[in-house]
Amino acid sequence: MSEFPDNIAAALADHFGEEFPGATVVQREIRPTDPNETIAVHVIDWRPLDWEIGNRDVSLSRYAIQVETMHRHADESEGRVAQARLAKNIRAMLYRDSGLRVRLTSLSENMLGTTERLKRWGVQLQRYHSNQLSGQFIFISVTELWVETEMA
Repeated sequence: MSEFPDNIAAALADHFGEEFPGATVVQREIRPTDPNETIAVHVIDWRPLDWEIGNRDVSLSRYAIQVETMHRHADESEGRVAQARLAKNIRAMLYRDSGLRVRLTSLSENMLGTTERLKRWGVQLQRYHSNQLSGQFIFISVTELWVETEMA
């Protein structure tokens, strides 16, 4: 398995692929050429949260991960409803899906004598964007997820 934070993005992408079998799931940012019902997962940030006294390494870290969804539709109101439903399902899954919880809490990495483990996560915000391009309405949601890990 890959290392932090890529293992988090990979676990999320795998889970979304299983839960939304008709969707295209990618581990990068959304592109305008992506097909309808695309879900993109990618890491955007890392921040140290805490250092232990006597230890020169970070003991708590926070990663920011984005989950983007894109929906294309010829009818603006139907497309908006479909995109809102998909975005809400993603948000609810991040909080309530027990399979995803097991998958994420089992992540760990051993490096240079320390073990990094995922401890907790939550949704920081969710943004909605829409535009019209070549006679189609394009709806995008961006869900920003924070993930905290601990080094021991």
